[in-house]
Amino acid sequence: MIHHAYDDFSYEYTAFVDEKGIIAFRKSITFMMPEFVKPMTEAMKGITDGYLKLYLNVTPGKTLGIPHRSIIFLKVIGYKK
Repeated sequence: MIHHAYDDFSYEYTAFVDEKGIIAFRKSITFMMPEFVKPMTEAMKGITDGYLKLYLNVTPGKTLGIPHRSIIFLKVIGYKK
């Protein structure tokens, strides 16, 4: 949950977490009308790159002690107030 966001929003999407713990936007899991795909995708990428990467401490997935790339599901909610 993000307080004092630029606007009220709610996005559900997937992201990659690489073996170094770096998070990267993958794709939205919410249906969008075609005219909203580009602006909403850019907003989700911006939130991931400009906020989540800075404020989250991400640990990569491990199997048998070996770090690997994983896909995570996110629901990010922002409140303007």
